[in-house]
Amino acid sequence: GGCYFFNVFGNRDFDRNGNLGQDDLNLVNPIELYEWLMGRVTWDSDFRQRVIDVVLSGDMFETASGPIGVAVGFQRRRETGGTIYDAATNTNNLDFVYGANDWHGGLTTTALFSEIAIPVGDNLDINIAVRYEDFDEIGEDTTDPKITILWRPTNSLTLRASAGSSFRTPSLQQSFGTITTVSNLADIVGGTTYKASLSVGNPALTPEAADNVNIGLSWIPESGFMEGFQLDVDWFDYEYTDIITRESSATLLAEDNAALTQYIADNPGASYVDAVNAGAGNRAQVVRNSSAILLRVLPEFANANGANISGMDINASYSFDTDVGSWRIGLQGAWIREYEVEVVNS
Repeated sequence: GGCYFFNVFGNRDFDRNGNLGQDDLNLVNPIELYEWLMGRVTWDSDFRQRVIDVVLSGDMFETASGPIGVAVGFQRRRETGGTIYDAATNTNNLDFVYGANDWHGGLTTTALFSEIAIPVGDNLDINIAVRYEDFDEIGEDTTDPKITILWRPTNSLTLRASAGSSFRTPSLQQSFGTITTVSNLADIVGGTTYKASLSVGNPALTPEAADNVNIGLSWIPESGFMEGFQLDVDWFDYEYTDIITRESSATLLAEDNAALTQYIADNPGASYVDAVNAGAGNRAQVVRNSSAILLRVLPEFANANGANISGMDINASYSFDTDVGSWRIGLQGAWIREYEVEVVNS
């Protein structure tokens, strides 16, 4: 009792000649059978953010070039989040995407910041800012200054430059959560097939950091035959450290395949099963069954070494009016001088 036969041929709807409209109820798969085969996956996610901001701003004193503006502030930020999955997901009872565990986490940040705007003459403005942040859960802090200079030597030409540092904290998902993806992976034992990659958050992640330099100009002629023309040129140079990234499942598997192959080469007569049983390869992150067939990959979130990116952005345009309307012709371009990324060491 309570058992069903599963009709895999679909001839409830189509006969062998492809005709629609069969009504033989003995060929119908019951809804209860579909529900038992397919199941349902449910989850409940909750993310919250609470922020306290206190900012004081005003003019510190007057100079011949104008008032010197100052702002100081305090911020306290608390982020919490988590996901509760159903029982099938918790027990890894999903054949294709495997499963995941419930998770919950929080990040608390305290910040102090200050900014001062200094006019120098009629054509030069200097802005200096600094921000300090302390991250409770990860035991890290950072101080990031920035200086910006804006100079207008003529009414049509503006020169600008800025230098400073910045940061980006890991997300709650990256620090505490679970992420499952499915991709086509090439395994030396079982061949190329779709397998799950399951990542668990890394609470030891530190914030990304960056040093930034920008130099640029804007030229907008006000009269003459060049009136209507605008040229913006910006040079940028960014140096990133501790980039937050997720390891590549394909790379982890390729390295594991190479290690298994090397074990067999070093031990004539050995099989892939022997290599796995001997602990060759990455047994912590590449999960295989007793026949050495790939089951899933466990890539981790980590802080990579860094990246260096520099180049130039150019934006030129010309606007003019005619009897048939207003027109604007533009050209945008980018030149990447350097794009070098250091990946995670496996």
